[in-house]
Amino acid sequence: MQSLFRVAFYGKGGIGKSTVSSNVSYVLASEGRTVHIGCDPKHDSTRLLLGRDQDTVLDLPRKGRLDAEHALVTGKGGVICVESGGPKPGVGCAGKGIITSFSLLQDLGLSGIDADYMVYDVLGDVVCGGFAVPLRPDRCDGVILVTSGEFMSLYACNNILRGIRGLSGDSKRILGIVANLRGDRDEHQYVSAFARTVGLPVIATVPRSEEITECERRNEPVCALFPESKAAVAVRDIASRIRMVASGVGEMYSPEPLDDCGMTAIARGEVPEKAVQGSFRRERPVMSASTVLETCSAAGAVDIGYYVDDLDILLHSPDSCAYIFSSFHDRMFSVDAPLRTLSFIPSGRKMFCTGIRDMDSIFGAVGLLREKLEDMISRGRTDIMVVTTCMAGIIGDDVGSVVESVSAAHPGVTITPVLCDGNMTGHMGEGLYMASTALLRYVDMSVEPEPDRVNILGMSFMKLSYKDKTEALQGLLDLFGLKVNCMYIGGCTLEQIRNLRRARFNLLMSNVKLAKELGDHIEKECGIPMLDAPAPIG
Repeated sequence: MQSLFRVAFYGKGGIGKSTVSSNVSYVLASEGRTVHIGCDPKHDSTRLLLGRDQDTVLDLPRKGRLDAEHALVTGKGGVICVESGGPKPGVGCAGKGIITSFSLLQDLGLSGIDADYMVYDVLGDVVCGGFAVPLRPDRCDGVILVTSGEFMSLYACNNILRGIRGLSGDSKRILGIVANLRGDRDEHQYVSAFARTVGLPVIATVPRSEEITECERRNEPVCALFPESKAAVAVRDIASRIRMVASGVGEMYSPEPLDDCGMTAIARGEVPEKAVQGSFRRERPVMSASTVLETCSAAGAVDIGYYVDDLDILLHSPDSCAYIFSSFHDRMFSVDAPLRTLSFIPSGRKMFCTGIRDMDSIFGAVGLLREKLEDMISRGRTDIMVVTTCMAGIIGDDVGSVVESVSAAHPGVTITPVLCDGNMTGHMGEGLYMASTALLRYVDMSVEPEPDRVNILGMSFMKLSYKDKTEALQGLLDLFGLKVNCMYIGGCTLEQIRNLRRARFNLLMSNVKLAKELGDHIEKECGIPMLDAPAPIG
């Protein structure tokens, strides 16, 4: 059997994606282990396969049952069923719900599951970055579009093609179109005209039938109840197409979506001369207003960045976040500056911001992130920590992919993403921990320990930054013939972080939970043991 093949079903809301995709999963499961993932707050994609509603991935943590046994349930034909879930209508962000559920599924080991096929049933149109998560190349190998001949259904298909082109460029990732007919006059001709124009095949036509209605009423697959029906034949055709592509003998396509004029021509029953090339990027209007966000985990991550002298910080956020974080830092270090051990580095020389605006929260802000990174690199910045805030997390910006591509284009530049998404991952302490562990990428694992060196660990070195406190600590260490190798992280350099393993052991500055977790993490990842007791305080 071929390796895992992941296919996502997209189309306008209510067009029949759940019915088609769940029936296809049932057929695929007859020849290979199949996972069916419903990506919709309605959590009804697996009902046909289970005969009941399924607990969703996002609901399970609140019930204290987030484990593989409850999240992954075996249904009819042996299909492994998953429902991501999401907020109630009019509350929260369903796109963010998809992002979070995928993260939880990763924690449960979904990426390593022994399966041949993974089928995503995704809600509605591609209206935000969250809904596009299953489209990303690292999540999905191929896409099938489900549509009727209705104009809005075809319009949604065209928008999805735009989204795929924006994420994947010219790469071939579309298997084709499924015409799920409603019985309208000349409906199939509209679908065929659209498919020919954008350069896609119609791989199956599912007729409007009483068999499908009966199967939905009884929560049974059409191939089980009516195996000889036209609908069952169409479902088997779709499954066959997936099997062929998965085995390397079937073709995928890179279609050309239409512009608005082309879609208007389709609505009139005309065939446009050609599809329109390009990424369909829209210009964003300049917004003068910004929203002030409270201190959060992003503030903690930024605080860590300030304590590493030669590290630059790029905040992927609105300007308001950068203003709050920088003003707090500048005010803190401008007070009693002569009494401090740490030199004062104004935020204007160290922290930068992408400046996400209101309209960017609708269309995405990865372009801003890429442009700012390129600008910083062109100005000689070679070590950059990217910190994400609430807005970046809500709109589902794929920050990791941007960092990866920019890093690949600039050898010698190190970009460290800290994806804390503002207050979505917790309080300031969580950001301190996330940034501290992320910067361990700089550690040179070939460095050997020296007997008189020790690392001082702490989640915050604010009090220790005063000269009298630093002198007292060094006097204590002198009694044991020890020298500070690195204050991780509290007024150190990247070179000191690279040589973190020169220390014989780590000494905690405090016994707080996050500090101990950091010590345990460094011991596990870098092999530097931690003393049982923290440094004395008082």
